[in-house]
Amino acid sequence: MKYGARNKIRAKVNSIKKGDIMSLVKFNVTDPHEMASVLTTESVNELKLKKAKKLS
Repeated sequence: MKYGARNKIRAKVNSIKKGDIMSLVKFNVTDPHEMASVLTTESVNELKLKKAKKLS
């Protein structure tokens, strides 16, 4: 499943902690607030997330 329009946030990835099935991704949004998300490791790989990658 790809991410939807409601999930598009301008942000920069701070860190990724990958597990076998789930991963924890922490990122800064434009107001410098930090958010975190738990998603499948498959999704992290498909989205090609890397530390410091900017999201839009």
